[in-house]
Amino acid sequence: MQVILDRLRRNPAALARLLFASMMVNLLGIASSLYMIHILNRYVVYGVSSTLVTLTVGVLLAIAGEYAFRAMRLHLAAEISSDEDVRMSIGLYGLILTAPLDTLKRRPAEEIEAMVRNVDQEAQAFGAANIAAISDLPFVLFFLFIIFLLSQPLALVTLVVMLVLIFSGWRGQKRMAKPVQQWRGVATRTAALLATALRAAESVRHFRGKGLLIRRWTEVMEDSARIRHVIMGLSSAMTSMAQTIQAMGGVGIIAVGAVLVVEGRLDVGSLIGANILAGRALAPFGRMAFLAEAFKKAEFAMTAAQNFAKTVEAEPETGDSSERCHGHFSLRQVNVQWPGRPIPLFVSLSLNIPTGSICVVTGPNGSGKSTLLHVLAGLQQPTQGQVLLDGIEMRQRAPEWRRRHLGFLPQEPTFLAGTLRENFHAAAEGLTEEAIRHLLVTAGAARFVAEHPLGMDLQLSYDGREIPPGIRRRLALARALAQNGPVMLLDEPTVGLDREGTDAVYTLLITLAKTGKTLIIATHDSNIMKGASQIIDLAQQGAGS
Repeated sequence: MQVILDRLRRNPAALARLLFASMMVNLLGIASSLYMIHILNRYVVYGVSSTLVTLTVGVLLAIAGEYAFRAMRLHLAAEISSDEDVRMSIGLYGLILTAPLDTLKRRPAEEIEAMVRNVDQEAQAFGAANIAAISDLPFVLFFLFIIFLLSQPLALVTLVVMLVLIFSGWRGQKRMAKPVQQWRGVATRTAALLATALRAAESVRHFRGKGLLIRRWTEVMEDSARIRHVIMGLSSAMTSMAQTIQAMGGVGIIAVGAVLVVEGRLDVGSLIGANILAGRALAPFGRMAFLAEAFKKAEFAMTAAQNFAKTVEAEPETGDSSERCHGHFSLRQVNVQWPGRPIPLFVSLSLNIPTGSICVVTGPNGSGKSTLLHVLAGLQQPTQGQVLLDGIEMRQRAPEWRRRHLGFLPQEPTFLAGTLRENFHAAAEGLTEEAIRHLLVTAGAARFVAEHPLGMDLQLSYDGREIPPGIRRRLALARALAQNGPVMLLDEPTVGLDREGTDAVYTLLITLAKTGKTLIIATHDSNIMKGASQIIDLAQQGAGS
């Protein structure tokens, strides 16, 4: 509910148009009550046919006008709803794309996926129809005023019923908060188990993971059914309570009105008209009770997204953009520690990597070779210390400048969901087909692409599982070369490659070294280590195991 009100406040011009349309809908809505009053008080008493015709034509015109303004209001509400949904979705996705990796990795990927999916799904609660229904709320007092003009006692009865409905709805919302929050936790667990079944299919099958996952899935589904039962019970109870209160209110209005009619203080036509107006005044509260579950789920989803946005900062788009990059790295007392890990990877790590050097980073598994390359690439910030590139702190460098000058091959290559051509164009704009083919030849991936039926139009998923691991690494190496920057950061460039692939990498490294590029390579490959001008053994540099 609060989210919808915030949306309306952020669009004052659209809100004004929406309220105008709602005002016309509610003004014209009085026509049916007035029609009933005049028919019973005039036509039935005097039987003048012209009166019947005039009143009937008038009320039909009012009903047609009300329909037109309802359609207009729905269109205006749709504009507000869709614009806000698109803006929030783009903003949230953009934040995920630009958030620092170390910040993003503090949350499980499944939790973030569930959060985005929940926001997208629960945005339906803030749809046009519901916004239009909420726009009727300010005019409840208008109907109450009209009833007051007809009969003060009936207005008092309507007001009491209205207050009872408001209290009932508020209490129901409070009771629904806890189970809806539990439902969000179940949704995250469901997403995690489903991701495991799909992304670790080989391990699930070969290492007998079926039994464990089925047990956990059963537990989650039982929790889901239990929580869903509680939520549905509360939602049904709120709806039933609202309907009961409205029905009792109708009885109260008729009962009190009947006494007033007998006493001569009210006529029958006014009683029936007041009853119709009371129904119009109470209808929005019944609608709110019906939507309580959807509103509460949407509120939690939006709150989770807003909290995520507050705790995650997007990387700055500005910074030092000096045209030249020489490739001279200096690390001064660098500490790196992953969130939740008691032992740091690096403690007071100081390095000097001169321009044009061939630096090999080695060390046991878990010593931080890949993390060091992430730090040098600016993808991860050190906990303490400084990382300087050509004498300038890496944090001061503009992200776009880093990407343009630093080629990077990750240990586990991933791709953008799209064609192979789109992946190269995203890495380096303006690449021609000939330039891409040259990169593929250099990385030893040209034959695979040439023999594939789709060629450069080959569709890649984010993890590239549709292509062999060795080919995947060659394609990632070709993409790393696309920037043609003075620095190459290569993480295990020969792992998973056959003899032909490793020979292509050796040849490439020799060529890059001759051109004066700074090569920083994480590897245990003895052939690469032989040609190194500098070897950094992280096992002897204060790195944690």
